[in-house]
Amino acid sequence: AAGSQNSGGSFLAESAGVPSGHEMRTVPVSRLDDVVLGERVSLVKIDVEGAEPLVFDGARRLLKRDTPWILSEINAVQLRRVSGVTPRELIQLMKGLGYDCIALEGSQVIEDHASETVCSVVFRPSGRS
Repeated sequence: AAGSQNSGGSFLAESAGVPSGHEMRTVPVSRLDDVVLGERVSLVKIDVEGAEPLVFDGARRLLKRDTPWILSEINAVQLRRVSGVTPRELIQLMKGLGYDCIALEGSQVIEDHASETVCSVVFRPSGRS
């Protein structure tokens, strides 16, 4: 919002319910698989407010080729709103891509995040520690 100390709060489209007081800017979007990278990617950090499945869909080749660790969040409310998936479905998507989901707090492998609170996670390539 105008005057805010946080520049976050991005939305994919105006129809997503952009709150009043936010400045609208259109920015280009590219698939990670379409970006030419000269070196192996070892870490991806994303903060896309529920659009994680969309990002991972656009990075399938990169994820398969480089198997980077991924630092992310699981936000059940935003996942439903933006991507129409549950945390369990996101975790299963990543499992299908060869990743385990590790909660940063507690460091355990998780299969779901039923809480409405935001959970910071690492998607770790399966079989790596």
